[in-house]
Amino acid sequence: MLNLDWTAITTGYGVAAIANALLLVLLLVHWKGRRTGGWLVAAVAVEGLWALARALPPDPSWMLRLAGVLEGARYLAWLVFLAALLAPVTAAGRRAFLRDPRLLGLGGLGALLVAYPLLPDAWRLQVPGSAYYAAYLVLAMGCTALLETFYRHLHPERRWAVKYLVFGLGGMFAYDLFLFANAVLFGRVDATLAGARGLVNAVAVPLLAVAVARNPDWSVDLFVSRRLVLHATTFLVVGAYLVVMGVAGYVIRRSGGDWGRVVQVTLVFLALLGAVVLLASGQLRARLRVFVEKHFFNYRFDYRDEWLRFTHTLAACQPEEEAGVCILRALAGLVESGGGMLWSRAREGSGFRPEAVWNHGAPRLDLEVAADDPLPAFLEGQGWVLDRREWETRPEAYAGLPMPDWFREDARCWLIVPLLDRGTLVGFVVLDRPRAPMEVDWEVRDLLKTAAVQAAVFLGQRKALEALAEARQFEGFHRLSTYILHDLKNIVAQQSLITRSAARHRDNPAFVDDALRVMAHSVERMQQLMRLLQTGGADWQRKARLDLVHLVREVAESLRDMRPHPRLEIGLESAVIESSPQRARAALRNLVRNAQQATPDEGEVVVRLRRERGRILVEVEDTGCGMDAEFVRKRLFRPFDTTKGDTGMGIGVYEMREWVRSLGGEVQVDSTPGVGTRFRLLLPPAEEEAAAPTPAAAPEERERHGAHG
Repeated sequence: MLNLDWTAITTGYGVAAIANALLLVLLLVHWKGRRTGGWLVAAVAVEGLWALARALPPDPSWMLRLAGVLEGARYLAWLVFLAALLAPVTAAGRRAFLRDPRLLGLGGLGALLVAYPLLPDAWRLQVPGSAYYAAYLVLAMGCTALLETFYRHLHPERRWAVKYLVFGLGGMFAYDLFLFANAVLFGRVDATLAGARGLVNAVAVPLLAVAVARNPDWSVDLFVSRRLVLHATTFLVVGAYLVVMGVAGYVIRRSGGDWGRVVQVTLVFLALLGAVVLLASGQLRARLRVFVEKHFFNYRFDYRDEWLRFTHTLAACQPEEEAGVCILRALAGLVESGGGMLWSRAREGSGFRPEAVWNHGAPRLDLEVAADDPLPAFLEGQGWVLDRREWETRPEAYAGLPMPDWFREDARCWLIVPLLDRGTLVGFVVLDRPRAPMEVDWEVRDLLKTAAVQAAVFLGQRKALEALAEARQFEGFHRLSTYILHDLKNIVAQQSLITRSAARHRDNPAFVDDALRVMAHSVERMQQLMRLLQTGGADWQRKARLDLVHLVREVAESLRDMRPHPRLEIGLESAVIESSPQRARAALRNLVRNAQQATPDEGEVVVRLRRERGRILVEVEDTGCGMDAEFVRKRLFRPFDTTKGDTGMGIGVYEMREWVRSLGGEVQVDSTPGVGTRFRLLLPPAEEEAAAPTPAAAPEERERHGAHG
């Protein structure tokens, strides 16, 4: 049929073959087996084979004949597909339509054109070239008429779903009308028109894909990525802009004389710079997104993609960021809003105030919506997304709801989205106008209402975490205060003992020495408590390398004012751990003092320090009153549970256990009523201490330490 230069047209037809092959793969994957979808698959397959045959060289001659066969088969396949679409919507009925002489005539003409290239050369030469082109012209006109009839017979609401099919196939048939009309007039096919024909058919493929995605009743449930269509549309717009600017530069160069080339280069640079600006424009992207969603898809939103983006925005919110700002960004991103405000109440029953502002200027602290204002009552009762435009034009839809002055005076305010948690209004979001005009329909409202429920839960979780962090701060302060009060009571007890004994023993030099030593120790403890208050308890948590050998000796020496005096059995030269010195000293003092208080003066309190199974063992054993198993299990480590009456607070043993646990250690208690008690503290050593060999303590050293008792 078309004896043209292959190199001039191969690229266009090659692109068309690839495009149709991709569409064919998608259709085959998603085809559900129904007849209409099957005719579409067949038509796209023949279209792709025809484009491939046209792209290949026409030598040998059978390739040229194959291309001619596929030329006719292509029209015949599209004719059958259009008949399958048109038959159900015609007034005459399916059977009457399929028997229509005009349809049968077009089908017969297509069959003749399929068979024509297979005829012997002598027979084919008898047919004038203009008659051959005229037959294709009639076929193109017939297919165009069928397409127009199909579109006209559809209900107006259904035309939206098929308009891109009309654009795609209509464009292909219209181009062929022009091509073959030109061939009939001049007796040959124009090479330029034939060379562009492949690209024209390739351009129609994306339109067919959109049409298929909009019509799942064809039994081809095809998904077209909105993001891909948006990006393709963006680059198409920018590409068209660059083409126009390039043509303008060429015209200026041809007609601009000496300055033509300079102006052309300048114009090209400005065009490229303008393209970069356009690609970076949020407003352009927003307008293109609205255009794509409105004209290419059944539903405005890709709900999966929007929900993933929304949840990702909330999940990426850092602890130091305001939860309200994260919520504003997430909700605004759904509708291309440029900013907004989040209002919430500080406490139950109070009014609503701006908690967070995003791209809406500085928040006004004087604004408040009272709890009994009609707006919160409406949002909580109805759960509606309030649209400013609808409120202004159709106030009856909102039962004449009066709006606050700040909303009426601020033209940026567009939507009010309620944040409901189990039916209770915890806040509301005021979104600014979008970057591109957007109609607020049921899809926008439902998406925002669904997202607002998740946003309300997120806001509640963040506030709960903040309240928990605040409670933990108070818990730490309370624990510090309790520890200080506990130490103060011990110091007061020491001073009271000295005061009671002073009248009887003030002439005893040994008593005076002991009293001075106890008073010095009390002053030192008071200074330590003052430092603890000044640092806010920082020293209480700050860890350092600490040698228990020195600490145990220090604790034993500081408690020599009470009887029985603690006796030391230290089997180590050093025992280094990582701990807060303040907490370690307090824990060991409390443990040894409790042993002294539970043991009569003639009894014994022993403090041992050695290694056991790679850990450091601190053991405090007494021969006091002891405890039964029930007391050890239920009451020993319970805070504020004391058996000492007003002289105790019941936190010494509890704090000791918490200190051991904070180091990764273990507390073991062995006690028998009337026999005594043994506390075993197993502590992890510092890293280099863990690998060190265990030194054996000399009997002389044990005896020397025991002599202190």
